Amino acid sequence: TAQRKSYKKDWQLFLMMKIKQNHIKLVLLTFSVMMFLAANSHAQSSNTGIINIKSTPEGALVFIDGKMTGTTPLITEVAASKHTIRLEQQGYENYEFKITIKKDKVASKDINLKKITKKPGNLEINNDIQIYKPEQSSKPGVVFIVTTPPGMYAFIDGFAITKQTPVAFDIKPGIYTLVLKNSKNQIVYQKTIFVKAGETLPLEIVIHKKRKIDYTDPWN
Repeated sequence: TAQRKSYKKDWQLFLMMKIKQNHIKLVLLTFSVMMFLAANSHAQSSNTGIINIKSTPEGALVFIDGKMTGTTPLITEVAASKHTIRLEQQGYENYEFKITIKKDKVASKDINLKKITKKPGNLEINNDIQIYKPEQSSKPGVVFIVTTPPGMYAFIDGFAITKQTPVAFDIKPGIYTLVLKNSKNQIVYQKTIFVKAGETLPLEIVIHKKRKIDYTDPWN
């Protein structure tokens, strides 16, 4: 009798364990189904499209609704709505247009940027940068910009340097306005610089949260 009671008790424990195991499996299965349905619902409810932007020449900075998004050629997902797109390329005129992106559709735009022509007076275009032309020919100088944090976009007299900081480039001697912008196209630094013939102008700049305007005399 005692053996029969022990067997009955073991069998009851076995059944209880099986019930608990099946309950856990059911809970996990229910959770997985809910997660799948939620993900599928989000995918179906996403209201986005694709924009494909190309330019000649390539490498132009692309700003979508004022925010720097990348360089051409650019394929990116954006909200299905109207957007303002602006392209900036060193030595070329800025190009801006509006476009309506439809849900689950691809909108393509191929742009031929217009090269900036020479300007009258003592200004000329050299290496795709507007510069002051000295009275006598001389060797170019070098501007070397290092920023903390890196990844800033430099503009010389309004013309974009396509590579992010740290960056170095040749330029004829002259006086220029250097502007640094962050990825949100916000001006974070501005300074007048003086480039001398055959010399390197090193600029180590720490970007603060607030805009930094430097009015120091570039001749000193």
